Amino acid sequence: MFDELISDWAVDKLSEDHEKPFFLAVGFVRPHLPYTAPKEFFDLYDLDNIQVPSFPNNEMADIPIMGKSVAYGTIKTGDYYAVVNLSDSYWRELVYGYLACVSFVDHELGKVLKALEDSRYADNTIVVLWSDHGQHLDEKKTLAQTSPVGGVDENTVLYKSSRGKGCQSDDQSSGQPAGYLSHFS
Repeated sequence: MFDELISDWAVDKLSEDHEKPFFLAVGFVRPHLPYTAPKEFFDLYDLDNIQVPSFPNNEMADIPIMGKSVAYGTIKTGDYYAVVNLSDSYWRELVYGYLACVSFVDHELGKVLKALEDSRYADNTIVVLWSDHGQHLDEKKTLAQTSPVGGVDENTVLYKSSRGKGCQSDDQSSGQPAGYLSHFS
């Protein structure tokens, strides 16, 4: 899979000797459609035990007509209903695939972080993790990353820095919001 190639490349880069400071950007595809991952990551979950969230019948009451048109779609029964009515287990299978992909990319990220930890760069490296967006798994009748109701664009950014210049401790945190451009200021 593509993410395995990415993590292998990053691990190789971390095993090289770099005489000057370097920047290494490592981007993974998963979890993203299509929800495919090696079988071992699907085996971590039991499809029959996947719990899909329940939502109130009136959850669309606060959504303007344009948002409803996005959720319900352009066909008579609506795009949302065309997807969730593919089978009785489709929604559960969708969540199952999403969970497998999250576990898969977590594993691949773990390989890169382990290689960093074992490298000579472990004590002078800053790691920044973030996502470009989230994924609706049925909130507001949406099974996608785009939504007129928000939520998927609210991301967590994680930093890990070795104790060095400007770093007071390993467990500093801030509740202040930051835009993506703030990371470079």
